[in-house]
Amino acid sequence: SGHAARGILLFRYYYDWDQAEAELRRAVELEPQVAEHRQLLARVLAIRGRSEEARRESLAAIRLDGLSPGALSDHAVVLHAAGDVEGSIDAYDRALQADPSFEEAQRGRGVVLLTLGRGDEARDALSRGPRPEGEGGRPGPGPGRDTSPEGPPDLDDILSTFAERRAEGRGVGGAANFLGPLLAINGDIGGAVELLGEAYEERTLEPLELTRALAVPEFAASAEAQEFLVRIGLREAA
Repeated sequence: SGHAARGILLFRYYYDWDQAEAELRRAVELEPQVAEHRQLLARVLAIRGRSEEARRESLAAIRLDGLSPGALSDHAVVLHAAGDVEGSIDAYDRALQADPSFEEAQRGRGVVLLTLGRGDEARDALSRGPRPEGEGGRPGPGPGRDTSPEGPPDLDDILSTFAERRAEGRGVGGAANFLGPLLAINGDIGGAVELLGEAYEERTLEPLELTRALAVPEFAASAEAQEFLVRIGLREAA
């Protein structure tokens, strides 16, 4: 519907959270049988910190289309944002059972595994998901499962590659989205805020990746993150 299309644009590219939510609620009202409308609304609610509402909408999407890897992956994001990491892993596993090549689920699963300290599994999953070298500032397509003798890339290598790109004066874009949550998980709160903030200024911030960063309690509770969230209209000033 037109309301859903406007909601997506407002959410992903204009960061107008209030209007995005209003448009998607209208889309759900007019077409309650469309699972994707509820998925998108759940994403908006999750990034705004309204976990229970987000969970209700993502579960409604699954009831409408229980075999959709997108609906299952979005539910996993909602659960991760709410602090249910085991439930999130289970939802990602179900998404990948529905579509083993679904890169967004591979990426999200890797991030959650990293929060659990399961580094080897996380690196393997992240090597299959979207990479930071995408054109136009957005993450590029994943390379597929790495079957080379060297195995999947190490996260330190990814960080090093990004540092080189940044030193060359290239836009942070997709790389910032890819690395923001990883830095938050690794305890570099300032670095995560800086990268996500630069992506916001470039208008390339992916709300989904900010949601993943906010699933890290230390990041979400930090003064730096709270100041950033106020600046971009996701939280009200104290």
